[in-house]
Amino acid sequence: MLHSFSFQKNEMNSLARSYQKEKSPVTEKLVETILNAYQFEAIVDRRKKCLEAELH
Repeated sequence: MLHSFSFQKNEMNSLARSYQKEKSPVTEKLVETILNAYQFEAIVDRRKKCLEAELH
């Protein structure tokens, strides 16, 4: 699942780069969504590491 999420994240990055020259509410929302995705992935990764540590 994380692999497919990373793929989606790469697609979103490509979209953000292609629209970066345009300053519009849609572009700003897209960039905000990408940043939220990065933060969410970091939280999930930290939680996964904590759970793995508890199991060992």
